[in-house]
Amino acid sequence: MFVGFSRLPGAFELYSGNYFPIPICDGLNIGLPLLHDMISSAILQKKSSSSRVNTEYGNQFGLKEMTRYSVHGVWQLGLWQMGLGGSTFGSPPLYREQVVEAAVVLVLHNKLTIGGGLGRYELGIQNYGSAASYGGHAAWVFQLDHNLVWSTYLHNIVIIGSSDLRTELPRVVSTGIAALVGDNLIARVQWEQDLVYSGRLSFGTVWRIRPWFSVLAGYIGQPSQVQIGIGITILKINIGYVAVTHQQLGLSQTVGVSISLGR
Repeated sequence: MFVGFSRLPGAFELYSGNYFPIPICDGLNIGLPLLHDMISSAILQKKSSSSRVNTEYGNQFGLKEMTRYSVHGVWQLGLWQMGLGGSTFGSPPLYREQVVEAAVVLVLHNKLTIGGGLGRYELGIQNYGSAASYGGHAAWVFQLDHNLVWSTYLHNIVIIGSSDLRTELPRVVSTGIAALVGDNLIARVQWEQDLVYSGRLSFGTVWRIRPWFSVLAGYIGQPSQVQIGIGITILKINIGYVAVTHQQLGLSQTVGVSISLGR
């Protein structure tokens, strides 16, 4: 008898491969860690360089026990961006994942943007106590030409803290090419390599049908997942919704809101 298993997220792995890093609206990504969100917003999205506050609510596979909340702020200071945020996942007190993140992004010149970040991860399980650890991140975006960029994100490249939790934190390298096709379509292809699991290829697009309305569609491999979403802009408020399928489990859904603090 043969039993098949598909990959499921482990501790602090919710973002990994489940959400595709293209801004669904100016300054609004869905389901990404803080630094990854800030770097992805720099991809062919000049308007997203203003200060903003983002918040998200969602769950995995339609299970209320796998609910996630997050909020973070990004502040523009000349060529610098500073970010601070946090998230919580699970069903306390039974199971809880909490993350506090800080990140900084710098535009070195008109072709290269770099960033670094630090996350504090705390895992708590009822009757088993809790443990904390820290992960360091790095990222960059390089403008290959006017309509083509290459970006790379290194998640938890350095891990320090509790030995019990260090082995649970995902270490992931994501690299991809994004292109502006015409004036209203962004297309992206990406390879994601986890240091434990096999790599995953994904691709997707965001089509701005109207200045205030966008549609996202993507595909993620290993296991096969389809991602769809919409984005709506009302004055300085961007609202996004993304749904991700799974071969064997229910639908994962997230709603995000970004409020621009710029002029």
